[in-house]
Amino acid sequence: MIYKFFFSSNKFRLFIRNLCFFSFMLSSFFTINAFSEVVWQLPPEQRSPSALDSTDQVIVTDATGANVAIIWRGGNTAVQAAISNDFGVNWTSPFNLSAAAGSFTNAEDITMSKSGQYIYGIWPRNAAGVLQIELSRSIDFGVSWTPIGSVKVLSDTSSAGVQSHVATDSSGQFVYAIWQQVVGADNIITTSRSTDFGANWTLPGSAIALSAAGEDASGSEITTNGSGQYVFAIWKRVDGGAAKTRIQTSRSVDFGASWTPVGSVITLSADDQNATNQRIMTSTSGKYVYAVWEKIIDGSNTNIQFARSTDFGATFSSTVNIVSSIGKATKPEIAIDDTGQYVYLVYRVDTGGRILLSRSTDFGATFSSPITVSSGSSNNNPAITTDKTGKNVYVIWSSTGSAKDASSSSDFGQTFSAPETLTGSSESFIDASITTDSSGRYVYAAFDIADPSFSVIIHSIRALDQLLLTTPIIRVFRE
Repeated sequence: MIYKFFFSSNKFRLFIRNLCFFSFMLSSFFTINAFSEVVWQLPPEQRSPSALDSTDQVIVTDATGANVAIIWRGGNTAVQAAISNDFGVNWTSPFNLSAAAGSFTNAEDITMSKSGQYIYGIWPRNAAGVLQIELSRSIDFGVSWTPIGSVKVLSDTSSAGVQSHVATDSSGQFVYAIWQQVVGADNIITTSRSTDFGANWTLPGSAIALSAAGEDASGSEITTNGSGQYVFAIWKRVDGGAAKTRIQTSRSVDFGASWTPVGSVITLSADDQNATNQRIMTSTSGKYVYAVWEKIIDGSNTNIQFARSTDFGATFSSTVNIVSSIGKATKPEIAIDDTGQYVYLVYRVDTGGRILLSRSTDFGATFSSPITVSSGSSNNNPAITTDKTGKNVYVIWSSTGSAKDASSSSDFGQTFSAPETLTGSSESFIDASITTDSSGRYVYAAFDIADPSFSVIIHSIRALDQLLLTTPIIRVFRE
């Protein structure tokens, strides 16, 4: 009876998942990286319910690729999620993370610890006439979540909170949230933290303001290093004098306890023209920090600009223009390896409607001439991910007729495969999300596909290294 109870219990299932994770990490020290190109497992599979317009999907995976999670907004009904614990083979039915009441806006986000045990989802919800930032967590690989009636409210409910994002360290112990809080006539970038795996959070009234009053700040993102000690935020704000949007960044070097004083935050972009679509990433050590954004150059043309820090965010380099020729370059996204040596920037250029990629192999000091990863002339909204070494790089984007195309590199971004179409034309309209495990063997993407009645349904798809297609995969099923 004792053996029967143990082998059928949740504790046994958690034991097996942890065993798979640690076995994977141990074997990685003795495995030669002899990967081939990945093969997408077509067709994409439905994740969100039918007859419900769903949007704003984000997909994440753990270091092994075994545990995968997707979050999305189910129309104006609820924030929903789905989980796989067996490398994307089987998935849970969609379930609600939020109350099915009030109204919702964009900027759902999700993050996961390296083991996959700790998962955090965040979203804005209009609960009683005011948008508030809510957070739910799972501490058992997505098996159970914070009860809907007990989700954490992070923002000050006396005014609106929107545009939420979340990040965690490798272990899942330190969790950081960021959002835009309306304070009188100002929009203030605000952050909160948990130091105990999401159990307790900074009280809403004690959340830390990162941006200054008198500035309309928005579009914040947050990232942290492997230990959680170094935390970096980025946002855009309206310059009071020139009335131009500028990119700013702030840091914490003490696990989010304190941040750069508001009056001393670093402004990365010049005040001559507007800057927007900012992104930030850091290496596992936290020493290297990379920021990218798009900026108007001469009133009509835009360029992709980049700055880096090599001293844990204390200072940043001068701004670098990534695109040499004049034109419109927009929608930058960034991916880096664990060390920060390999930096990949993907973006769209109007000339030919192409998706371009620029790479750095020297910690962001210099960048290669861009290469085209797309085909055709109607491409937009790229997303990118890479593995822990930077060897395997994956890009997905919207292509001709609102299809989704993908391409991959297995030689540190030097060459890319021919684009592969993952959906039919006139089917997919929302920006895709893509992620990979530490080895780059398992790749997952999430995007929308419209059904015949034009309901927008979230789908996911996975790609496997060809060697894995002939190798048995350990699968851990959940009830």
